[in-house]
Amino acid sequence: MIASRKNKSSKYQLIELAIANKEFEDTYTLIEFIENNYELTEAEWDEHNNLKDYRDFRESLYNEEITYMQLDESQLEELRSIANAVRGRTATLARNILCFGYQECENEFPETPSERRKSNRIYDFNEIVVVENEFEQGILNLYPNPFKENITIQLTEFNTETNYRYQIRELSGKSIDEGVLFAPKQAISLTRAANGSYLFILYENGQQSEQKLIIKQ
Repeated sequence: MIASRKNKSSKYQLIELAIANKEFEDTYTLIEFIENNYELTEAEWDEHNNLKDYRDFRESLYNEEITYMQLDESQLEELRSIANAVRGRTATLARNILCFGYQECENEFPETPSERRKSNRIYDFNEIVVVENEFEQGILNLYPNPFKENITIQLTEFNTETNYRYQIRELSGKSIDEGVLFAPKQAISLTRAANGSYLFILYENGQQSEQKLIIKQ
C-alpha cells in the first residue's frame, strides 16, 4: 500500500530534524521506510539520494567530532557537490552552510581557502548589544539556562515557511554547534562542551539575535 504524499513529506521533515539533532540511526530507519513504502519519481529519487549523501556527510563530521564550521577543502568540495547536485531542499541545506559559514553564496564559490572570509570575532558579553527586534519580546526562549547537557530552543511565533538557523559559539568566536530549527520547540544536546559561558545566535530572514548561555555541570 502506498502511503499518502503528506505522510511522505512528514517523513522527510523527520529525517532533516534527526540530522540536525545528530540522531543518525533514526535517519536510516526513516529512509528505509520511505524506500519500501513509497513510489518515487525519477526526480524524487534524485532528491532522496542527495539527502542520503547529505546525511552521510553530516554523520562523518559528527564521527570526526568537528562542526560544519571547521571543514577542510575536501569536505567543502563534498558539500559543494551536494549543493549543486539537485535543486531541492537538501541542496538548500548545503548552500545555507556554504553561505552562512564560508560566504560562498549564490554559487559564487571562492577558488582558494584564503579567499574565504572567516570570523575572528572575540565576544565580550559586556559589549553585546541587544538587537531591537521581535526576538527580545520573548518570542525566543532558551531553557533551562544555566544548563548541564540539554537545552530547549522555543519560538513562540514559528513560521514553517521561514528558515531558522542557530549557532553556539565560545567567547573566542569558535563555533561548537550549529543547526536548523524545524519545529517551534527543539532540544539540542551539548554533552561535549565544557563548563562556561557561550553565545547563542539565532538567524532568521536576515536578522539575528544573540543570547548568553551558561553550561554548569
